[in-house]
Amino acid sequence: MKSALDDDDFEFKTTLKALPITKENLARGPYATFNDLKETLTLISMSDIVGQFGRMSWETVGCIAAAWFMLNAFTISQIIRERTSERKLFLESHGQSQFSYWMARYLNDLIFYLPVSLVANYLIGTYE
Repeated sequence: MKSALDDDDFEFKTTLKALPITKENLARGPYATFNDLKETLTLISMSDIVGQFGRMSWETVGCIAAAWFMLNAFTISQIIRERTSERKLFLESHGQSQFSYWMARYLNDLIFYLPVSLVANYLIGTYE
């Protein structure tokens, strides 16, 4: 600060003051009782548990966010691929109904992604 202000006589004064003691603490006295220590232990252990669940919840949020981004990216790429290949237009112009087209898409997704979801469900059940 002295060199920044170009003042050799600059002084920075601080004061430290303790927090005021509550009436409850004054009545209790200077020594901790067994119940005080028990309450302190409970608070400490509770903060550890809450911290652990907090970390676990952020890991879960991260996994859900990553899955959401991948699902959106896959869906958008499928839409772009369908638009550029004009599959739906070709099939409709050759007599296939929209219902059969969407049912075929649904069955395709079910056949290819059902095993993936079953494996993921098994792994989640294993690690719980």
